[in-house]
Amino acid sequence: MLVLLLAVGFSFIPHVNTFAYMMTPTIAVLIMMLIVTRDGYRISGWKKLGLHKLGFKSWGFALVVPIIPLAVGFVVAYAANLSSFEPGSDFEGFSWTVFPLLIVFLYIKSVLTQSMGEELGWRGYLLPTMLGCMGRKKAMLLHGAVHGVWHFPLILNTEAYHSDENLWLLLPMTVLSTIFLGPVIGEIRMRTGSVNLLDDPHHA
Repeated sequence: MLVLLLAVGFSFIPHVNTFAYMMTPTIAVLIMMLIVTRDGYRISGWKKLGLHKLGFKSWGFALVVPIIPLAVGFVVAYAANLSSFEPGSDFEGFSWTVFPLLIVFLYIKSVLTQSMGEELGWRGYLLPTMLGCMGRKKAMLLHGAVHGVWHFPLILNTEAYHSDENLWLLLPMTVLSTIFLGPVIGEIRMRTGSVNLLDDPHHA
């Protein structure tokens, strides 16, 4: 409830950007740990967030996971003649020769900033907390649903995120993507004990 209220509040800030909005789950975690539960005053409380482990064994899987739904989506779109690929002379001002390095840089930047702002909330704090008070399957699906609904204020009240798309299609698809992908990312989180390098495929 706290993170959803923060999301609504941030969505009404004039010219709010996605980076600020994506920090709301982390802000909610800080409020919970420092004011509500006060777990943040103990080292063990911060360790529960999974920042102290790198989870090397799952890095390959975590990097491949976003590629699968993206590849399937593009193939279906092209097969149905719903999209086309017409590369320009450059990629946002950069030569295509540096494209691989640029993608790596942008991915790392996203993971360490925007995505981490979300993941500390959803998989770092909320999922383990829910697992402690309900069944694994229910926690995995419910935290994914909450994650999806969290996008609604940003979509409905701002022009910073998918503002030109069909809302009747975008809103349910957003929730479905987080419900289906939440358990996958959640399993990586719980098996490794690490929240690092867990990016959300639906953002790509």
